[in-house]
Amino acid sequence: MKNYISQFNSDIITSSFGLLADGREVFKHKISNANGYELSVSSYGAAITNLLIPVSDSEKIDVVLGFDSAADYENSFSLPNAPYLGAAVGLYAGRIDQASFELDGKIVQLDQNHGPHQLHGGFKNLSNQIWNFDSEKSNKQQLVFNIGTKLNSANYNAEVSVTVSYVLTDDNAVKVRFTATTDQPTAINLTQHSYFNLDGDGRSVLTQKLKVFSESYLETKPDGIPTGKIVPTINTALNFTEVQNCPRSIDNTFTLAQPLAAVLYSPSTKIKLTVFTNQPAVHIYVGGNCFNTLAGKNFANYGETSGICFETQNYPDAPNQKHFPKSIIQAHETYFNESIFQFETNKTE
Repeated sequence: MKNYISQFNSDIITSSFGLLADGREVFKHKISNANGYELSVSSYGAAITNLLIPVSDSEKIDVVLGFDSAADYENSFSLPNAPYLGAAVGLYAGRIDQASFELDGKIVQLDQNHGPHQLHGGFKNLSNQIWNFDSEKSNKQQLVFNIGTKLNSANYNAEVSVTVSYVLTDDNAVKVRFTATTDQPTAINLTQHSYFNLDGDGRSVLTQKLKVFSESYLETKPDGIPTGKIVPTINTALNFTEVQNCPRSIDNTFTLAQPLAAVLYSPSTKIKLTVFTNQPAVHIYVGGNCFNTLAGKNFANYGETSGICFETQNYPDAPNQKHFPKSIIQAHETYFNESIFQFETNKTE
């Protein structure tokens, strides 16, 4: 794979990431920090493809799931359940009941890409499009991407401009910042969909330790749509206020009362991840299943316990639940979502 040095900043390494089915070329951009961490992001889906963490003088561990080519990312959207590996997600992350909501007295009917509902923005969503790489705003510390949606894209009722920046700090944090503006009121909920595995690609997360700084979660129907009730986690299988092993199966939204959302720790590699956000919830999901159809990076076989997502965001179906946090942004109002994924090495639990 040929590498190119950015014409704007020699600290950014740009390489071809291959072609999509329609012949368009996708590029991947890499930055590093003073401690040898490496962050790579693809222009397809503005997806984090690699996050390498040094654990010794001779070894780095890639702690996110991903594919080796843009074509595999594109093909992953044909799987029974698209994994959205590492992608920027929207226009509305999570589920919207019946793929519709009422706005100013009118029904906005969206794509129904998840049974009768909408999930993660519909068929043509932010995760399966090529974003623009902003080389002028990117530098040795951050990679910046932007995209604009047209009116009625996935049947959304507005034109929306979205920017995401990935900042890699010298204290070993990845800061993800979303901003968005719209030409008329609409629902927006953006998130970052990386699957983390602190033991490295292709392993199971079940021995890794999880703590969630939440005492309540959203009750859901069998199809994953919130009932509207916020339920205490105490005496339930979703009580992670004390450290537990990662669950084999979880797909739940936890409410947050403070920026500290969750901690993940690997006893094997002694890597610790702490998640902070300005959002009212974190949706936690264990998965990455590729149904033995697509191989992950380095031919890894991704299954149902290959990674864990911390989707920092607003509540699913908030446009239909008036007591949920505000999900409609007004014309020319700026949406802002910031989440921090702080890494530490050689840590104890």
